[in-house]
Amino acid sequence: MNISSNSLFHFSKSLEVLLSILNDKFYGSYCKETFFFNSEKSVLGIPKISFCDIPLTAISNTKQYGEYGIGMKKEWAKRKKLNPVMYLEKDSLISETVVSSINGLHNITSKMIKPSIDSANEHPINVELYKSMLSGVDFTLDSICFIKPYEEDLERDGMETIKNHRFYDEREWCYIPLTYKHDKKLIVDEDYYNNWRNKSDKKELLKDFVFVDFNFD
Repeated sequence: MNISSNSLFHFSKSLEVLLSILNDKFYGSYCKETFFFNSEKSVLGIPKISFCDIPLTAISNTKQYGEYGIGMKKEWAKRKKLNPVMYLEKDSLISETVVSSINGLHNITSKMIKPSIDSANEHPINVELYKSMLSGVDFTLDSICFIKPYEEDLERDGMETIKNHRFYDEREWCYIPLTYKHDKKLIVDEDYYNNWRNKSDKKELLKDFVFVDFNFD
């Protein structure tokens, strides 16, 4: 039996949502993601559209995300720049590295002063250093968007919490609009997410910057 599929599947609890995708395109919203790095816990909202490449023979394991789904060719996913997420065991060495990287960048960027236009001509090396630092910050933030815990409690709106859910078994791929990070809120904190989520009974779709289209071939 294959452990992955050549298709990616997107699931919904609503047939109405599935039909709206067929009539238009995929739209995403902020997804509540809980990150655990050693003893540190952080809840963030990540704008994304999620898929999985679980084969149809094992698709019943995804029922917590809905029983309506649509499958797309993996070639389509590659053209649209989707990528598998990275699953981290919270007590692993790589988790410690991620924490150190985030803390280090925070300490550096908090002390950085953006060079003025006047000083840029006098000290061009500072401008290049600043740009390099920003690239490092962007890379770290981008990487965080694609991290999920290997195993942790799964909390879903209106559903019973699933204890010790193994996210690794979901084989998630996702679309995250990284190119919009400079003029949109790519990552939001827990307070922002809760305020956004409480505006409506249904998740608001971020139609202006989280979407991916397709053709019927």
